[in-house]
Amino acid sequence: MKALGKNDIGHAKEIDAKVKNRFRYGWLETTVNLKSKKLSEIEVTLGDSIEKLDLPGKALCSFCNDVISYGGKGKITLVDHVQSAKHIA
Repeated sequence: MKALGKNDIGHAKEIDAKVKNRFRYGWLETTVNLKSKKLSEIEVTLGDSIEKLDLPGKALCSFCNDVISYGGKGKITLVDHVQSAKHIA
């Protein structure tokens, strides 16, 4: 399992060829507002913690070390993960 960077866009397209919602590196520029009882509101981008893996429909959260399956819902899955209590903690 290896993280792919923007230089690997062609390889990422090959890997996700049969995935319903293929990974788009533009997703990593999406800003998300995080709210927590302990912290004030924080604005982050998905690229701060999410990396595409060399597996079909999978990404890695470098903060939580979780493998996220985005193949079904696409970017929504990544946003939901970043807003999860586990990730915020």
